[in-house]
Amino acid sequence: MNNETIELINRIIVNAEANGADRGGTYTSNKDGLYDSMKKFLTEHSLEDKYEIKEIIVSIPKPYIQQGLWKVFQFVLKGSE
Repeated sequence: MNNETIELINRIIVNAEANGADRGGTYTSNKDGLYDSMKKFLTEHSLEDKYEIKEIIVSIPKPYIQQGLWKVFQFVLKGSE
């Protein structure tokens, strides 16, 4: 697994959040389930020593109606800020 793959997965997560939300927030919230699934992915691919999961703020771009700043989980290379 390389950094390009992780970046692609992170983009998928952001787009999934944007697609399932409106100005009032996501229709349903399952932060624990998302976090657990991401943690399982790292474990199954033996990446838990290389990556961590952080809740970060991202900017949702046009054309999404719910543009703006959103908190999402992302895979982050350990030791990077």
